[in-house]
Amino acid sequence: MADHSSGGTAAPLSARRPLNRGKVERTSVVLMGAAIPSLVCGPLAIAFSFGLGGGLAIVTSPVRTWWADARRVVTGFPGVLLLLAIAAWIPSIAQSVDTQRSVDAWSSTVAVVAAGVVVWAILVHRPHLHEGLAKALIVAALIAVGIALAALFIAPEIIAMVRFQGWMERDAGLALRKFANASALMVPALVWAGFRLGRKWVGMAIIAAGATAIMILATGARAPVAGLVGVLAFLSVAVALRLRRSLAVIALAASIVVVIVATSSYLVTHQRLHPDADFEPYVPVWMMDLHRQAIWDFTLRQVPDAPWFGHGINAINLIDGADYEIPGLGQVLPSHPHNWAIQVLGETGIVGAVPLYLFVGALIVSLMRQYLRTSHPAVLAAGCVTTGYWTSGLLNFSMWATWWQAAHISMLVLLLAVAAADARARGR
Repeated sequence: MADHSSGGTAAPLSARRPLNRGKVERTSVVLMGAAIPSLVCGPLAIAFSFGLGGGLAIVTSPVRTWWADARRVVTGFPGVLLLLAIAAWIPSIAQSVDTQRSVDAWSSTVAVVAAGVVVWAILVHRPHLHEGLAKALIVAALIAVGIALAALFIAPEIIAMVRFQGWMERDAGLALRKFANASALMVPALVWAGFRLGRKWVGMAIIAAGATAIMILATGARAPVAGLVGVLAFLSVAVALRLRRSLAVIALAASIVVVIVATSSYLVTHQRLHPDADFEPYVPVWMMDLHRQAIWDFTLRQVPDAPWFGHGINAINLIDGADYEIPGLGQVLPSHPHNWAIQVLGETGIVGAVPLYLFVGALIVSLMRQYLRTSHPAVLAAGCVTTGYWTSGLLNFSMWATWWQAAHISMLVLLLAVAAADARARGR
C-alpha cells in the first residue's frame, strides 16, 4: 500500500516539472518581448522586463547548452572589436575626474553586453519560443503605444498614472522622449514579427508600427526621427544590393531624395530658436539645435587636454567649465555630450574611441553581408535596428545609459537568435 501510495505521488510531481519549466520559459518570453514597450512606464521598467526575462532564461538553461555559442560570438570579428573597446576604456577610469562614476558606467555596460550574449545563445536553442517572442512584442507594443497616444492626445496625467506617480499633470511629450527613441528601434522588429506570424498578425504589426511613428512625431523629439532615417537607410541599401537591378537603384535614389526632403521639412517646421543665445552656430539651427552645437563644440575643445585616454567614462560633464552658463541656452554641458561618437572620444580618448568606431562599422557591415548571403528578414530587421540606434545616438542620450543600451541589445538578441536558429534548422 505504501509503495502504491509513493508511486502515486511521485508520478504527478515528475509530470509537473516540465510543465513548470514551460511556464517559466513562456514567462521569460513575454517579458523579453515586452522589453522596449515596457519603457512607457519609465527607464526602470526595462531593467525589470528584460532583466527578469533574461534571468529566468538563464536559470533554466545549463551553462553547457549555451557556452559554445556565446564564445563563438565573442570571438568573432565584431565581438573581438567590442572586447578590445571595453578593455581600451579601462585606462580612462584610472584618470577619471570621478572614478566611482566611471567604474559604475563601465561595469553596467559590460553586464548588459554579457547578458545579451548569453540570452542570445540560449534563445538560439529554443526555437519553440520564437513565435511567442514575436507575439509578445506586437501585443506589448500595441498596449504601450496606445497608452502613450492617450497621454499625448487625451490626458497627460495618464503617463503619470502608469509610472505610479498618481493622477498628476505631466508634460507627456517630454516624459515620453525616452520611450519614443527606443520605439524607433522597435518599428523594424514589429514589421518582421508581423510577417513572420502571418495572417491577422501582419495587420496588428502594421498598426503598431504606424501608431509608433505617429507617437514619435507627436512627442516633438528629433532624435528618434534620425533613428528612423537610419532604419530606412539600411533598408534601402540592403534591398538595392540584394536585387542588383537598375530599378532597385532608381528606387534607392528616389527613397534617399524623399527621406532628405521629408527630414528637412520636419526639421524646418520643428526648429528650436534661441534668440537670446550668446553662441554663433556652425550650421543652420533648423538643421541642428543650437544648444547641441554648443555642447559638441565644448566637448571637442576638451579632447586635446586628454587626447589618449580622455577625461573619464561618463564624467566629462564634471570637468572645469562644464557648468558655464551660455546666455539664453543654459549650461554648456548639462549632463553629457548628446552624441555617442563625440562622447566616447572626450571621455575615453583616441585609445577608447577608435575600437568602438571600428566595432560599429564592422557590426553594420557584417549584418549587411549576412543579409545579402541569407536574405533572412530577421537579419534585415536587426541591421535596421542597430543602424537606427547608432544614428539616433548621434543626437540623444548618454552612450552609458543602461536603459538605452538594453533597448538596443534586447532587440538584436531576439532578432539574431531567430535568424541563427533558422539557419541551423536549414543546415547553413
